[in-house]
Amino acid sequence: MQWWLGKSSWIKLLGIASLLGLLAFATTWYVCVGRPDAYANYRKVLADHHKRLARSITSSSHVFLGASTMQGLDVSQVALNSINLSIGSETLAALSHRLHQYPKIHHAAAVYILAGYNDLCDAGETQTLRALAATLEFIGKSPDINVIGLQLELFASGCNGINNRITGYNQAAGQLCGSVSNCRFIDPNPFLKGADGLPAAEYYEADGLHLNEQGYRALVRGLKAVLPAH
Repeated sequence: MQWWLGKSSWIKLLGIASLLGLLAFATTWYVCVGRPDAYANYRKVLADHHKRLARSITSSSHVFLGASTMQGLDVSQVALNSINLSIGSETLAALSHRLHQYPKIHHAAAVYILAGYNDLCDAGETQTLRALAATLEFIGKSPDINVIGLQLELFASGCNGINNRITGYNQAAGQLCGSVSNCRFIDPNPFLKGADGLPAAEYYEADGLHLNEQGYRALVRGLKAVLPAH
């Protein structure tokens, strides 16, 4: 009888262990594969808001498009009559796809684009440039297009070799922009470097990628120095 109880206990333990194993597998699958995009709803809400906001675009509007760096920029410090239609965590490919929601963007006085990091880390330079080309093609009728390059990271992140990718992308984006008569390319990195010529820690958040308050001030100063007076 004691032996049978012992055997029953072992069977129960094996059953519990199997159940825990299945639970661990299901959790891992959900986190790595099956979990919905945590930012999808956030981007949809913002995209809907921007669609309404874009209705106010006029011939004197300065429209800013991009991901988190552009979203955090006080665009009114760069140009008057500014409208920020940026969405943090968005890819340049996704940005190019939502532009059709803004038919008035072709009438804007100027358009500013700062995006691509989220593509570059996952998709690579070729696809990122393809998305930039699609964006430029759509807004090509705008009289003044400004493509702002990506800022280098302060230190290495989980994205392998990202600074080399950023450097290569910025060079190629500058060439692509140069092939469009009304396009100006602006490399932000000279505005954000220290005396040693490297990205200055004083301009970055703790994550080494996003700009802090001082970084945004430096970016605004740099942009205003190279852009026509508005």
